[in-house]
Amino acid sequence: MNPRASPVSTLLAGFVGAVGLSAVGVSMRVLLGAPLPFEALFNSLTQFLGTPAMFQFVHATFGYGQGGKIAAFVAVMLAWLGGLTLLRLLGPTFGTAITFLVTALLIPMPYPIVYALLFLASHFALQPVTHDPRRRNALRWLSSGSALLLLGGSVPLLRTLSGSSTAPKSAWTPVDGLPIGVTAQKNLYYVSKNIEVLDPQLNPETWRLEIGGLVKSPRSFSLSELQALPAVTSERTLHCISNPVGGDLIGNIRWTGVSFKALLEGVGVQPGARWVTWRAADGYVESLPLRDVFEGDVLLVYAANGAALERKHGFPLRVLIPDRLGMKQPKWLTRIELSASEVIGYWAERDWTRTGYLETFSRIDEPRGAIAAGVPQTIRGVAFSGTKAITRVEVSLDGQRTWLEARVEPRRSPHAWTLWSLPWTPIVGPQRLTVRAYAAGVMQTATQRESLPEAATGWHSLDVVTA
Repeated sequence: MNPRASPVSTLLAGFVGAVGLSAVGVSMRVLLGAPLPFEALFNSLTQFLGTPAMFQFVHATFGYGQGGKIAAFVAVMLAWLGGLTLLRLLGPTFGTAITFLVTALLIPMPYPIVYALLFLASHFALQPVTHDPRRRNALRWLSSGSALLLLGGSVPLLRTLSGSSTAPKSAWTPVDGLPIGVTAQKNLYYVSKNIEVLDPQLNPETWRLEIGGLVKSPRSFSLSELQALPAVTSERTLHCISNPVGGDLIGNIRWTGVSFKALLEGVGVQPGARWVTWRAADGYVESLPLRDVFEGDVLLVYAANGAALERKHGFPLRVLIPDRLGMKQPKWLTRIELSASEVIGYWAERDWTRTGYLETFSRIDEPRGAIAAGVPQTIRGVAFSGTKAITRVEVSLDGQRTWLEARVEPRRSPHAWTLWSLPWTPIVGPQRLTVRAYAAGVMQTATQRESLPEAATGWHSLDVVTA
């Protein structure tokens, strides 16, 4: 007669089985693109809690990087592992049934069957260990090893979490031989509804862009076919809706791609088409009035600063739309559809802006660090208002009591930000520097507004202390 397993041994075995099952699931996700239950659970949680108020709380707690998403993902993963561990107490029949039912709510068939069978297999594989007192020491070693494996796999996520920062990078510092004001692709801000490790990883050899809906000749393009079309290179600034006043979720790149208007003219537009919908490989969706495509200068881009798009920036293809925030410009495009009615975007469904229009933005980039009184230097920064030209930039050195006009550099593209500068000799003591810009002659609003559900507004100030 076999001795009964203790609750502790049962839970240890459940934890080992949970880690093993999850490791197999991650492997299927990476190698086969199979859905991952706790990733689906995380996505559902993000969608449910993706309101502006919740995101403001996340930003206030974790900053404007990936920190909040990573913390939420780790919590969901631990809840998943904890649930699988506790199922061990229910025995093989009930545990397998509940595993199947829960995963069936999260991912499509036949994967719930696979996970249920994996749970059942792990149960019987570890059963001899839990029932044999002589082998329980080995079970403790297995559970310790599983915990170390879990911790080791979390280190990159935790490193990203601890390394998040909102400190602006100066646009005036040349990087990688690029002209002043052009952002290196590696320094471009990164935002995704996913955590980075689970962003789409698309094969350029098999990837296709489908164009369908209300078009006369639906068509599929390979990457090489798009690259064979007449190329357009344009310096453009991309600005994230989450960017706070004076923040660094903004960058200026020399993008290369094809005109979307020319692409549409090639496939033909049916009468009644009023909207264009962008669909991405990660399920992200956005839409735009079709008239904006023909009136604007929309690009489908596959290169940045002369190199292929990095994976995190949308490889192999993303869209760039003038005068709109980054949330309206999806990455990892796989399908474009024309329709008679609007398809509400991924974040707009959660009460974010549906239009995504830019607000005038200005920022002080320099000086930074220690400042010596009486030593002449230059205050520098950027201003941006989409295709509306920045006509004037003013800087206050005395807490907004008086204003000085800064030098505004000619911008190289109607879609790029504007660089500005002001000579300055600091005095001894604390000083508050403030910048405001004028777009097409209209002064940037001083009203301080959070970044969601619309773009942030207000003047950027910087406190400096001289010695």
